[in-house]
Amino acid sequence: MDNITFFFVENQIITLEGEPRWEQQRSFQERLNEKPFLKGEYAELKKHLADRTDDREAHSEAKAAFIQRVLNMER
Repeated sequence: MDNITFFFVENQIITLEGEPRWEQQRSFQERLNEKPFLKGEYAELKKHLADRTDDREAHSEAKAAFIQRVLNMER
């Protein structure tokens, strides 16, 4: 047991194509690609959250609010 090494792997979500979560993620990515300024905002938000908190729940809630705002935007 002394030779065990742990690696941090970025959180990954596996979703089946066609499920509601899949469609939401696809739509979010499409909107980021359509509006580059949103990509920048999202990157800044993620950086700010990473620097500010170790609270995964607060981090997720803040990202969820941004994602919902993007999804609610007119195309």
